[in-house]
Amino acid sequence: NALPMWRKNCGPHALSDLRQKLQGERAIFIIFPEGGRSRTGSMMPFKHGLGMLVAETDVPVVPCRLAGTFAALPPHRRLPRPVTIKLVIGDALQFASTANDRTGWSQIAQSVESAVRNLAAG
Repeated sequence: NALPMWRKNCGPHALSDLRQKLQGERAIFIIFPEGGRSRTGSMMPFKHGLGMLVAETDVPVVPCRLAGTFAALPPHRRLPRPVTIKLVIGDALQFASTANDRTGWSQIAQSVESAVRNLAAG
């Protein structure tokens, strides 16, 4: 399922709409919490929007790491290169008891970012 969100013309309802979909639909959503593409190939810090979506919900968050995407499509290229992309899937995380406030959102972003970074190390 794709629910693209454009930062510049996304209304305030967009996150709450996605939060309702996450809780109400039996579907898998892929979220890239960095908020943009890396210009260097290094993972960027996660934004707290992920926390806004899942705090105080029973929605599992499965951290995943994609390796090789920067080599496949660096920022200056229009077409991807044929390279191997590796997907590493971590264990599901739960945030039902994490507060649905700015502090909780940041905690969630940091927890998921840490889990993804650990996938790179393993």
